[in-house]
Amino acid sequence: MTGIRQLQRQLDRELFFGHTLLILFNVEVAKAIGVDRLLDYFKRDYRVQRRARIAVIDGEAREILKLEPPISQTPAAYIENLLSGQSASGINYISDFGRFLVEQGDIGVDPVLPRVSKGKETALTGGGAVIKNGKFVGWLENKETRALNILLNQKIVSIYEVKCPLHPREEIVVRTTGFRSRYRLNNQNGRTVMGIRVGGQFETVEFTDQHGPLATIQDDLEKTVSAAVQAEIEQVIQKAQELGADILGVGRRLQALKHDLWQAMDWEREFPAFPIEVEVDMEWTMTVRRFGG
Repeated sequence: MTGIRQLQRQLDRELFFGHTLLILFNVEVAKAIGVDRLLDYFKRDYRVQRRARIAVIDGEAREILKLEPPISQTPAAYIENLLSGQSASGINYISDFGRFLVEQGDIGVDPVLPRVSKGKETALTGGGAVIKNGKFVGWLENKETRALNILLNQKIVSIYEVKCPLHPREEIVVRTTGFRSRYRLNNQNGRTVMGIRVGGQFETVEFTDQHGPLATIQDDLEKTVSAAVQAEIEQVIQKAQELGADILGVGRRLQALKHDLWQAMDWEREFPAFPIEVEVDMEWTMTVRRFGG
């Protein structure tokens, strides 16, 4: 409020925050002061739209706003579009002010915010900033963010490059869609385990040569794509547990399904070692395959 009052002294009209589209934080500020503390004023101002986009900047925030968009837009509108579902990129974490407030206030889940960095000429998106106890604690890389989107059942479409099962020197590009993650608590040898089953579909979109016969490659290609998706998911689970931040919402599900067990646990201490098992099953959809016979 003090800063706003000082700014108001230089303006002949009252500042109005109801038009706010974008709130950007430098990573060092988010780490030292904390996103939660800096957003406190905006939480209390009912005029600030909960649809406003929030992002953590890997670099100087002011430098991002100085970049000239490649298409005629204001810098703020350009970055807002990059951070929305319009970008159609599975490596972006899609969030806004309202979603952050819900995740920040919920028990058993830690929030993530989108990552923005400065490219050579434009802003670059992809990846996420992990927030714990209101402060930045670490980055998620692009593929880790994509895996998190899958685990959180975000409706993403993405591209994977995998080795051809029949010709290891060749690559096949597949388009994945229809992801669905299901969580279930299991009891294995007296210990509680969170099992996650992930299903989805894919189609081939690019390849370099003949890869038939089709009947031979189908099962192997489905296993190859499933393994690629599972490796990324296991990587983001490992990163979350290393950071001690439950961005997966495992604690929220544990609280709902086994409340007595949840109450007996110190989740912040136990989450890094809590057993989580993943199983991925990707199906090759009946689209144009164009593989050799």
